[in-house]
Parts: sequence; C-alpha cells; structure tokens
Amino acid sequence: MLPSSRSGFLIFAVALLGFGESDPQAALSALQDPNGREAVVLWNELGRLRQTQYRMDEAEAAFRRALELSERSANPSKIEMAVVLNNLGTIALTGRNYQLAEQWLRRSSALLEQNHLLETQTAGSALTNLGLTLRQQGRYAEAGPLYERAFAAFRASDGENTLEFAKLLTNSGELSFELGRFADAMAKQRRALQIQEAAGLGSDQDRVHTLNGLALALSRLDSLMEARSYFQKAIELTSGDAARSCRQLAETLNNLSTVERRLGHADAAAQYANRALHLAAAQLTPAEPVWAGIWNNLGMLAIERNDLREAKQFYEKSAALSLQIYGKDSARYAAALSNLATVEDKQGRHKAAESIWRTALAVDSAQLGGAHPQVASDLANLAAQAFYSKKYSEAISLYQRAASIQEQSLGSENRQTAGTWRNLAIVYRATSQYREAQAAYERAVRGFEASAGQASAELLDCLKREAEVLRKLQRFAEAEQAEVRATGIEVRNAIRAEKQS
Repeated sequence: MLPSSRSGFLIFAVALLGFGESDPQAALSALQDPNGREAVVLWNELGRLRQTQYRMDEAEAAFRRALELSERSANPSKIEMAVVLNNLGTIALTGRNYQLAEQWLRRSSALLEQNHLLETQTAGSALTNLGLTLRQQGRYAEAGPLYERAFAAFRASDGENTLEFAKLLTNSGELSFELGRFADAMAKQRRALQIQEAAGLGSDQDRVHTLNGLALALSRLDSLMEARSYFQKAIELTSGDAARSCRQLAETLNNLSTVERRLGHADAAAQYANRALHLAAAQLTPAEPVWAGIWNNLGMLAIERNDLREAKQFYEKSAALSLQIYGKDSARYAAALSNLATVEDKQGRHKAAESIWRTALAVDSAQLGGAHPQVASDLANLAAQAFYSKKYSEAISLYQRAASIQEQSLGSENRQTAGTWRNLAIVYRATSQYREAQAAYERAVRGFEASAGQASAELLDCLKREAEVLRKLQRFAEAEQAEVRATGIEVRNAIRAEKQS
C-alpha cells in the first residue's frame, strides 16, 4: 500500500458584494452600519483572508462574527449564512476536529436545501467539504453520495470549469483511490489538472495536491515512470515554509521515494525518504499524519536491506500513530498492522503474522468492502501462511479469491495480479495439479510481460517454472519454447549488465 497521508482538498466559499482587492478590515472600519449585511460579507471575507494566511484562530473568530451578525439580522441572506457555516466547517476540518466540522457543514447544506438552493456552487462547496469530513473518518459509504450531489450542484449552476469543480474532482478522485478504483481516480485527477492548467486557476498548492493524487493513482496502476514525473513536477511547484507547504512537500518526497523503490532505484529512494524525514523533523509536530507514511516507507526500505529489526521499529511507530489518529477500526491502521505482520513472517513467527493479517482482513473488509485491492492483499498474505502450514486447499481458495478481486480492480496486466497468479501456480504444482499450475503460470507470464517488462526477473522465473510444468504434462515443444524465451532474457540481461559495468 503506497504510504500517503493526504488530508483532502477543502473548498472555501466567499460571498462577495464587489469589494474587490480592498482590505476587508479597513472596509469594516469604514462601514456606517457595523451590523448590517455588508458587515456579514466583510467579516466572512476577512476570515477567508486570514485562512489563506494560515492564521486559523483569527479566521475562525471572523467567521463566527459573520455568523453572529447574520443570525441576528431580521432578514438574513440564507446563501451568505450557508457560506459562513461552510467556512467554519473548513476551519474545523483543518484542525481535524471532524465532529465539529460535520456539525457546521450539515447546517450549511440543510440551510441550502430548506431554501431550495441546492443547485448552486455554494451547495457544491458545502457538500464536497461534508464528503471530505466523512471520508477522513473512514465513512466512505456516506461520502460517495455527497460527492455525487455536489457534482449535480456544479452542473446545474454551470460551474464545471471552475476551480471549485476541479477541487471536487480531486476530492472524489481521492475517494475512488481509497476505495481501490484507481482508473476512476486517475481520470478524475487528470480532468481536475486540465481545468486548473487551462484557465490558470488556483494556486500552486492546488495543483500540487492534484498532481499528487494523479501520481498516486498511476503508481497503483503500475505506470511508475509517469507517476514519477508528476511527483517531480509537484516537488518543483511546492514552495514556502508554511506548515501546509512543508507537510505537502514531505508527503510528496515520501511518495516519490516509494516509486523509486519500486523501480529498483534504492539510492534515489533512500535520498528522497531522508529528505522527507529531515523536513518533517525540522518543521512538523510528531502528531502529523504524514509521519505515519514516512515511517512506513522507511520500514519498507529497511526490509529491502534485510534489516528486520529496524523495519519493525519503523512499522511500530507508524502503527502507533495510525492508531492514535484514525482508530483501531481504520483501514489505515490495518495497513500499518499488515506491514508489522510482514516482519513477523520474515522472522519465522508465522502464527503471529497470520493472527495480525486476519485482524487486518476483518478491518479492511468492513471499511473498504470485499472487492478492494487491499482485501486481496490480506487474502494473499493469509494464503501464503496456509501454504507454509501445508494447508493447500485453503491456500488455493484464498489465492483464487485474491486473484479474482485483483483482476476486477487492478486488471490482468498489473504486477500484483501477476504475482498472485504465480503464487497460486506454485501451490498447484506442490499438489501435482499440473494443468491448473500451467494455466496459472500462463496468466502470470502475460501479467509480468505487461507490467514488469520483457527483461524482468519475475517473467524469467515464471517462464522457467512454466517450462518445468509443461514437461510434466509432456508438452515438450511448448516447454522448449518457454525455455528459449527464458534463455533469451538471461542473455540480454547479461549483455546489458556487461555494457553498464
């Protein structure tokens, strides 16, 4: 699971009455009626300005003053009140006070609904932020319909080429990513980026967030080179020393590190991981969610070095913080547990690993649904434990379930899918089910050809194993063809290695 602590994309709403670029604080001082409608708008505008300056306490105070004046008005503007409530919700969201954020945002959307204002961009904004609030709590089933209502609101108000609509696409794309719908996530992030770049809308921070989301989706679809290019572009655009910019840069560096690791570039992966670590240590508090992703990635790099002791230390830190932030029933905590189980497994403590993976499977199934790629990973891990215990029928059943989920969610040309078919073939071969083993190897070969490349170690291994099974089936001509292909890969790799030395 690619480590990420993406916090989501807030949409701020501001009701303006033509004050332009003027200083709202100065305009407030000049008002003849400090309690009238213009004051409501100016206090809201002042809050929005303080929010962009990351002065959250002052922003909240200004929004609360705007709400107070609006509620005291004899004939308040319902849409302006909804805007203020929405902005108060974004303040609570930024502080990860999800219960309070939900209260403000439900009040905003209810007010709009009661006054038949759901076909407005203000409604789209409030519904998007409410969806984000629920998504941050792992309440994915509730968040999805809210995003759909937000899409309808923007379409009804001709807002499909606005920055707010791009942010909705980014938010909805992140939900798709978390639900394992990576192709849908990629499509939404691409469209969001097109809107931002075509009209020059939004800040660099907006584009960085979308670039990160797009790169994450691409990485899960095995488009690693393209993912790397978008992460690199995001790093180039990230600037400033504000906490939000620092958090965003640390997260992007960490995600780029995971891509480099998957590409086999260990030195580059370590370099980016250390940059993320040092940046976070210098400027972020220990309770920031991005730390969980950094520690998780450092654990994976330690696994690559076969340093299981260090890997376990990093994974334990990641799990502890994930538990603190998200709770024991969160899929993010389950992912951290799964990594800990990997260490237990590599250290030969198979029963402990199996117990942890069963816990992770229960949480992931409940939170993400039975068709999620992470559920498939849990099933595959349990299948490996069953194989070690010589429970071959159970291993076959678990691998079959995992492969079925991956075929549907990741596609047949995905590296992870191919790996599951290869492992299933190994179990079939161990039980002398050679026809089934050959069919599984054939699917693994096709998957590795598409995802890992014609010269990959995975493809080479599968071809050799398939040739052995074909000989068991007395299909000697096909076995020879597979062996010739395998030999060709070995020769080409040897020549390439000699040229590079």
